[in-house]
Amino acid sequence: MKSEVRAVRPPGTPAPDAFQAFFDALDEPAALCDASLRVWAVNPALRRFCESHGIGVDVVEEALSGASAPDDGQAHEVDLVLASGTSLVLTLSRKADTVAVRARVDTEVISGRLVVAEKALLEQARTEGVLLDLGRSVAEVGGEEELVAAVARGVKELFPSRSFCIRIVDARTGGLTSLYAEGRLKEGAHEPLVLFQRSVEKTNLSPTSLPQGRVSISEEVPLLFHGSTRAVSAPLVASGQLFGAINMEYPDGLDADIAHDERVLLQLASQVAVAVKNAKLIDELTFVRKYLEELLEKANALILVVNRDKQVVVFNEALRASSPSGRTSRW
Repeated sequence: MKSEVRAVRPPGTPAPDAFQAFFDALDEPAALCDASLRVWAVNPALRRFCESHGIGVDVVEEALSGASAPDDGQAHEVDLVLASGTSLVLTLSRKADTVAVRARVDTEVISGRLVVAEKALLEQARTEGVLLDLGRSVAEVGGEEELVAAVARGVKELFPSRSFCIRIVDARTGGLTSLYAEGRLKEGAHEPLVLFQRSVEKTNLSPTSLPQGRVSISEEVPLLFHGSTRAVSAPLVASGQLFGAINMEYPDGLDADIAHDERVLLQLASQVAVAVKNAKLIDELTFVRKYLEELLEKANALILVVNRDKQVVVFNEALRASSPSGRTSRW
């Protein structure tokens, strides 16, 4: 006679279907595994969770296959980093031969990334503010010396704890016209002017336009200061002409994003180059004006200039001396 074995459910306890309904209704992403972490079942919340992060449930199964199950009555966590950079945490809890798995996003990692992003935004706003103030300052300067001083203040505010050197040159000859150094400059390091190859390419400066013997191009930025270990530089280029360069160097142990610094320095240099060009034009015009005034005043000839209303606007000393009354208001 054949006997039949049946599981007897104690009176008043839920049926297996009730546990399944409860498992499916959970809002928390969950799965059930055996002691070897083979997945038996996953609830809809876990499927939605995986879909929202662009992965399949198989990614979770693969992560579990490489993990170890906790001891009976114990729990531990398994980290799962997605290709997108998102960090997930799988919490494994064991009871006898059943392991419950809960999934969540690592909020600490997200918070850390938010803090980093916030700092980056604040730094970008600070940089843009300094560059804007610098643009106003260099637009109001009256000459090259004031311009260099304004640029130096901007560089110190943008890049604290770095040594830097600002060199202004004559665009035609490459000769040094102004120099400002913050730090202990090596003897003779400020000449000749050596430009960084990558920076030259980014500013579209033609090497053939550079004065021979006064300016050269190198694949490495030379160190101009004592105690420096790394350096970046940016040429001052406006209208295809070279007006100088800004070199910035880092002491040993200074933690800095050099790639970011180089981008900001190039942006600053483009502003400064236009200001230098304008300052040099103003200096040249002022020089020519004074030269012509002196030439006119000291000329051994009678010179008189009148406007359309026959009013005298310019006359020289020779004309004044030839006038019987010493006046030139009416002729």
